Amino acid sequence: MAEVREYTKDEIKEKILVDNRWLIRGAQAIWDRQTVQEKASEVTIDSNGVGFNGVDAGFCTSLLLQYQTRGSLSDRQWECLRKCMVKYSGQLAQIANSKAV
Repeated sequence: MAEVREYTKDEIKEKILVDNRWLIRGAQAIWDRQTVQEKASEVTIDSNGVGFNGVDAGFCTSLLLQYQTRGSLSDRQWECLRKCMVKYSGQLAQIANSKAV
């Protein structure tokens, strides 16, 4: 039987600090946890501990949508997104580990 890979918060943090693919996939995973209403309004409505917090919702959503539309971000935008996303390392580890088979 194959061993199941478990990611730690620190491992996820390290990955998003150095790899834009991990960073954008992480932003997408956090955005996916927003409610339909939150996605549409680009704000956090429910304080439920999942998805973006109220401070980051609009900004991170706008960067994610820009990436989806244009396929790129500026160097400064990558750095800003990276700075925001490190605080979601715990949530991202939970997401990654819940999908582990």
